[in-house]
Amino acid sequence: MYLEHPQLAAEIRAAAIIKPPGKKREALDAWFSGPEGPQALFAGRVLPFDDKAALIWARG
Repeated sequence: MYLEHPQLAAEIRAAAIIKPPGKKREALDAWFSGPEGPQALFAGRVLPFDDKAALIWARG
């Protein structure tokens, strides 16, 4: 599965931010910033989504 990484990373980060302070939030923060976080998880699986791709997608 290919995903648009910046948007996905933002959604994952937002989910971590809204969690109340505690161990789960700390674990998400550590994972997000660590070597096994989204950068590594989605490396090589992200396709660019530029203006041309957006126009093609909009046509359905």
